[in-house]
Amino acid sequence: MNAPAQQFRVHWARVDLRSADSVLFAVWPSPVNADECFRAAGFTDFGDADDVWDEEAESLLQRMVEALSAYGEPRLASTPLSPLPRWRDRLRGRAPGPLPLIDQLLGPMRWDSLPDAIVEFGSPAVSLRGGSGHFLLWITLPATDAERFEDALPGIAGGHPLVRTDLAWEHLLPGPWRSHGGS
Repeated sequence: MNAPAQQFRVHWARVDLRSADSVLFAVWPSPVNADECFRAAGFTDFGDADDVWDEEAESLLQRMVEALSAYGEPRLASTPLSPLPRWRDRLRGRAPGPLPLIDQLLGPMRWDSLPDAIVEFGSPAVSLRGGSGHFLLWITLPATDAERFEDALPGIAGGHPLVRTDLAWEHLLPGPWRSHGGS
């Protein structure tokens, strides 16, 4: 008999950057695969992801990109990832183009060997960052838009339970904000 699937939830937090000009939000789905960084940060909702979880997580990412597109057209600000060329194309000197935007974000969240993906929207830029092998979305906005973003979170969650979850962020913060102890 199969065990019942764990409920897909969407967690969020406003991360204190000690900045008057901008705010940083973290948004991630659970259950999370067992992960030392999340455990060290104080997170406890662990479980094994399956195909349904992957589909829900990708849909969450799609909704996030759509919501942030209200600030402007998305543009990749990090080095684009491209698939490896097929051997025939290599012989002909052809290289494939960059991966689609969603795949640019998904790759670094699946493989921590890839550099973080950064997508910017509008000007002044709102940014979405993903990477470090964690399905964890980092959203930077002008401080004046924090309430607007919080109001949009239920729609971004797509009907899934939305849970505010504060963690010890020094264990999860990506490079630009990491002061110590991140992984």
